[in-house]
Amino acid sequence: MSYFLVVDDRRAGRLLQEKTFADRRAALAARFSAERSRDDGSDVEVVVLAATSHEALTKMDAR
Repeated sequence: MSYFLVVDDRRAGRLLQEKTFADRRAALAARFSAERSRDDGSDVEVVVLAATSHEALTKMDAR
C-alpha cells in the first residue's frame, strides 16, 4: 500500500503538491506539517489517500 499526500487549492482548481510515501505515519506527519504551514484561512485542502498504486488512485470508473 502507498500513501499519497495531496495538497489542493480548491478555489483555484489546482494541485499544489503531491508526494508518495510507503509509510503511513510519515505521510500523516507530512500532512499535519502541511496543514500547519497553510493555516492562513485559504481554501487549501490537505489529505492523505491510500491506494495500491498511483494508477489506482487516479483511475476513474468509466461506466
